[in-house]
Amino acid sequence: MLILAGFTSCATIIGGNKYRANISVIGASDAKIIYEGVPVGVGYATVSVKRRNANRFSFIVKQRDCEEKVYYFNSRRFRTAAFIGSILGWTGILPNGLLLPWGAAVDLISGSLWKPDEFERGVSKIDYRTYNYRVEYEGCPVEVEEKQPQPINISAGPAYDVVKLFDGRILKGEIFEKVPNQYLKIKTLDNNIHTLPMDNVLEISKEAAAPR
Repeated sequence: MLILAGFTSCATIIGGNKYRANISVIGASDAKIIYEGVPVGVGYATVSVKRRNANRFSFIVKQRDCEEKVYYFNSRRFRTAAFIGSILGWTGILPNGLLLPWGAAVDLISGSLWKPDEFERGVSKIDYRTYNYRVEYEGCPVEVEEKQPQPINISAGPAYDVVKLFDGRILKGEIFEKVPNQYLKIKTLDNNIHTLPMDNVLEISKEAAAPR
């Protein structure tokens, strides 16, 4: 007669064959999250993922008027402790005295012995059933800030842009292109053009020229 501890196993009971994936989109709280072709949230969503597919997990992030971006997670790890628990706690005994690791077989078939890889970028563990996925969305093109016309006080002469740099230099002229957090271009009073990384810029101000 075959004696079995049960038709379940350690990994299947503790954790199940699926886990919860909490998806957070950093820097785009209004971006739509799409999983398996279905919108599941805006900026944040929780979906159920089969453990065996932890290395084939992907979703789409799409912000209005911007390009969609697909995020792939291609790594998974073996649940060693759960596997050992299944062998020790869910093993059948054959009539001839041989042991049958029934629990481990159930776990292997159900896929319960897998989990997301916490060392993969953006992945962190909350508990054995829940994992966070944090992604940064960069689907929108960088917008170039257009310089708006400024009113000119005729009595005081034209106004100049004044750019102060961390190295102590001061440039005066007209800023004709500015990309936030990246760079600006200024045509100085001597008709030279300078491209300056924004990390080097200390302050930007206006200065009226001396009256004519």
